[in-house]
Amino acid sequence: MQNAMQCGDDRLLMFNNNCYLVVNYPEVNWNTAQQVCRGIKSSLASVLSPEEAKFVSTAIRKNAEYRTNAIYWLGGKAEPASDFSWLDGNPMEFQGWIPGRQPSENDLVEDEKRCLAIQWTPSSIPSLPSGLYWQTK
Repeated sequence: MQNAMQCGDDRLLMFNNNCYLVVNYPEVNWNTAQQVCRGIKSSLASVLSPEEAKFVSTAIRKNAEYRTNAIYWLGGKAEPASDFSWLDGNPMEFQGWIPGRQPSENDLVEDEKRCLAIQWTPSSIPSLPSGLYWQTK
């Protein structure tokens, strides 16, 4: 009830004075997801801290429509010859890649691989749990 009062909609979740909406259907590309967000006077999320990453991952997993094969878009994008940055201008200091698997510029050659998402990633390494990690899409 507190979320509905503060965010104005009971589907929205509050974290650090920001409202979040987890959506995974229908599947759309990053540009369409960003346009939909703009249409409701919002934007794709920037994840600025480990605490926020945990909140976002938990919100995704608790969503009634959660599927392990779904893609959940974030507000990060890589421009040609640059690293990822947040659309809202915040610095990308926290990163949620699988440890040791952050993409290099060579990995970001194709335009469609320049957008940032969270997706379930199985781990073949016993010391690294499977989970929701950042992916380029």
